[in-house]
Amino acid sequence: MIQQIDNQEVLTARQAMQKYDKKYIGFFVVKQNMRNPDFEEGHVIFLADSYIEGLDESMDSDDNIGVLRGYDVNEPAEVGGLEVVWR
Repeated sequence: MIQQIDNQEVLTARQAMQKYDKKYIGFFVVKQNMRNPDFEEGHVIFLADSYIEGLDESMDSDDNIGVLRGYDVNEPAEVGGLEVVWR
């Protein structure tokens, strides 16, 4: 079951995973940490009981952001089945 989270509590990604243990979460990043993504800060926007359910919810949501981490800018990266080539 999908549960929307309306509060705007700011957590690190690690804190969110601990707080919502055994759930799949939609996490909206508001402050990136490129060196250590576990310490990015953001809001949990939904909980899901299964990965597929969470994936379906995130695909239908307008709150998504995508972040590429750790890719060499001279190499193509694959994101969601698409190859991203830097120009």
